[in-house]
Amino acid sequence: MRFFPLVLLLATGVFAEELSPNDNNVSEKFVLNNDNVLTDKSVGKINDISGELKAKTGVSVYISAVQKLEANQTIGAYAKAIANDLDSPYILIAVSAVDKQIDAVISKELESVIGKNDILCVAPACPIVPIIAKDRDDLSDSQKINVAVFYGAAYVAHTIAKDRVVALESSLNLFDEEFALNKDNVLIDRSVVKINEMSGELKAKTGVSVYISAVQKLEANQTIGAYAKAIANDLSAPYILIAVSAVDKQIDAVISKELESVISKDDILCITPGCPIIPILSETRRDLSNSQQISAGVFNGAAFIVDAIAENRDVTLVSSVGSGSKTFGVTLAWIVRLMIVLTLVAMFVAWRSSKTEGK
Repeated sequence: MRFFPLVLLLATGVFAEELSPNDNNVSEKFVLNNDNVLTDKSVGKINDISGELKAKTGVSVYISAVQKLEANQTIGAYAKAIANDLDSPYILIAVSAVDKQIDAVISKELESVIGKNDILCVAPACPIVPIIAKDRDDLSDSQKINVAVFYGAAYVAHTIAKDRVVALESSLNLFDEEFALNKDNVLIDRSVVKINEMSGELKAKTGVSVYISAVQKLEANQTIGAYAKAIANDLSAPYILIAVSAVDKQIDAVISKELESVISKDDILCITPGCPIIPILSETRRDLSNSQQISAGVFNGAAFIVDAIAENRDVTLVSSVGSGSKTFGVTLAWIVRLMIVLTLVAMFVAWRSSKTEGK
């Protein structure tokens, strides 16, 4: 009977309502010095993701942030002095706000996994330096540092996790914004979490928002187009909104004027097999509930849009699923299939065990 709860856990944990990535015994602080450079939210989320990484791999990702270096001190010398007191394996990112300097120290064991140039490169899609340097009227210098350092730490953590073949569940939504505006029990919780992560990171790095509004049923005589436009009236540009009604089987998209040259409604709502949403929604699938199928289609559409905007703005997203508009809905569907199969296996094992015990 011991096999039964393990299989059931695997079967139901894929779409767990409450994600608990930090149920580990790591209470270590990974932001070593802050000096009011990083917000409490950034510090907490860096500690979350670094704590989870250390619990699962033994690798530590540290941040040390100061307002200003001492006279005649370089960021490299500052970083090395901090690193001398760290236990390997580790990666340390050090940043000085006023001096606008950043450096990284990587312990020898990790040099084959990630290089300093991977972290501190200056090409547009690199994780830290371009974000700090980017001209953004909507972000203060302090906010840009928080975005860059948090997602830089996340990039490092996920690179290590991929190398060690582990999955990290800590939130990548730095500002905890909600981009699934009306869930109405249409979308499964796991899809909502990932949409918020991807859209949150995209907004933090580019200023562009991708929203989802999902309802069970439209009001009498209301079209999905009218519903979508009413929601869009309250949104701040630049944005893209996907609106879907489950019972009415209607879907529409609204794109703010600034993004019309980047992506079109036809790109999102096309009906050919390689398109991101409608082909998934229209499939005949006995293995998926209506909610699961809508979640797969809408998530795939959101991932397609997020990746397209990120590519256009020359940024790399840690939270990207690399859907290419084709694969993630299928992947999500296969995860659900696996969940169902594992549940059936668990029930069979439990039945066999009860029959054996009864003899």
